Amino acid sequence: MADIGIQILVQGASQARANIGAFETDLRRVQTQINSTADTSNFLTNRLVSLGNTMANIGGALTGVGRTLTFSLTAPILAFGATSLKAGMEFESAFAGVAKTVDGVATSTGELTEMGREMQKALLDMGMNFATPVNDLAKIAEIGGQLRIPANDLLEYTRIIGQTVIATDLSAQDAAFNVARIGNIYGVASEDMTQFADKFTNALVYLGNTSAATESEITNTMMRISSATRQLGISQADALGISATIAGIGARPELGGTAVQRIFLELLDAATAAVDSDKVQQFAQIIGVTGEEFQSLVR
Repeated sequence: MADIGIQILVQGASQARANIGAFETDLRRVQTQINSTADTSNFLTNRLVSLGNTMANIGGALTGVGRTLTFSLTAPILAFGATSLKAGMEFESAFAGVAKTVDGVATSTGELTEMGREMQKALLDMGMNFATPVNDLAKIAEIGGQLRIPANDLLEYTRIIGQTVIATDLSAQDAAFNVARIGNIYGVASEDMTQFADKFTNALVYLGNTSAATESEITNTMMRISSATRQLGISQADALGISATIAGIGARPELGGTAVQRIFLELLDAATAAVDSDKVQQFAQIIGVTGEEFQSLVR
């Protein structure tokens, strides 16, 4: 009985040692797996950190792009919008002058009529094709209306004067006023003013290009002599040529024009004076004709 007990103990110990050995083997396998898992975890951790850094860099780059877009694109767009708004308001103000001088452009309450809207659009379209600013075109149209140029001729008049402004040293206001005033002095009817302006400005540009005088000097001189030249029967073309000659010798318009105007007025006085008067005889002698011939020429 004791032998059996000893045998059981020996077998139990042997089995226990076998079980312990198996357990140690399992522990070593688990440790190996744990180490492998730790290495994998470290690898993944490192990869995640690297990915995080990359994403941070991408985020920073996107922030930089956003900032660049803000300054390079958004800011200019906002600035352009503000400039466009300002330009639109300035044109509205300029066109309000047209509405004041041209009948039928606006109602009594200031609202644009269909004709007013069409004229406004036509001026904007003209401004797109001209080097002359659209606000200057509106000013020309306003002056044209003030000088009673018919509404159906006003856009053509504005176009002609606008082209003259581009080709000469005249401002929009001076060109519009001077051309129309000279036409009025010569008795050009309102309905014929556009045709007169076309011929006059073509001649003016030619003289400005071929003489020693500028267009502004020529027109300023002609403004001072037109009344007398018309009374003497001197044509617009000849008066324009005389004005270019006076300005071309360096005479200031206010001095040269005034001096020639005085001479022309004295000629007019001599034309109606007694043929034997000193004034008539003096002019006749200068020209080399008789008193009668002189008065015939002047008349």
